[in-house]
Amino acid sequence: MEKNRIPIFEKGKILDKDMLDELKNLNLDYINTLYFSKSDGVIYGIDPEIKENKIIINPGLIKYNGELFKILKVKEIDIPLQDGEYKCFLHKIDKIFNEKFLEIRFEFKLSKEIEANSFEIFRISRREGAELKEPTQIVGVEKEYNTLNLINLQISTLTGSNLTSKLLKLYAKNMLENKKLDTYERIICMYILNSNHEREFIVKYLNLNFEANNLDIYRALEERYSNLENSNKMNKNIEKNIRKMMVD
Repeated sequence: MEKNRIPIFEKGKILDKDMLDELKNLNLDYINTLYFSKSDGVIYGIDPEIKENKIIINPGLIKYNGELFKILKVKEIDIPLQDGEYKCFLHKIDKIFNEKFLEIRFEFKLSKEIEANSFEIFRISRREGAELKEPTQIVGVEKEYNTLNLINLQISTLTGSNLTSKLLKLYAKNMLENKKLDTYERIICMYILNSNHEREFIVKYLNLNFEANNLDIYRALEERYSNLENSNKMNKNIEKNIRKMMVD
């Protein structure tokens, strides 16, 4: 079980070392004011990855249902061996007041079902015996077995939750591998690779409705990439047929 402890300061009470240490590590009142206008989602860090056949959740800060959850240490999660689709959640347990602290208790939980009062971090569809991997192509992330699926991981921005930069940068990298990518798309992809971006920018780039969710954004990216690949294949076939006719 994880917990964030917030010192309770009251007139006439003595500050002890524990309270001051927690204040140094976790000033959530200040952070809450700083990120008050941002949507629920990952404010910084977390960035799930695969290392030595384990799923690693890195330190970071999550805003969920208006509350802040700070992960102070790297969290390792064992990969399930049995077949099935799993979802990993940050699951809020409770809030407890004691004499010196407000404690917010939570845990990381793998489940095949949607969990109430929980923030989704990633999904995986397991097939027994295969190694879990990170995606290398933007196409098929939600359908591939044993691939870390971050589509439903929400990133907090001022204009609403956004797709994680890992998937956005994967899209840009895949697009830039195509030598026939036009100049406009190349500039956009270079911008995605080299900067942080608000949701509003991505939604406008993809010509999506402002209410689009993460899955809508992902599918638009997947379709854009697939259309480019299909267009290039078609052009190659046309060029091949023209050369064949000239030889005949």
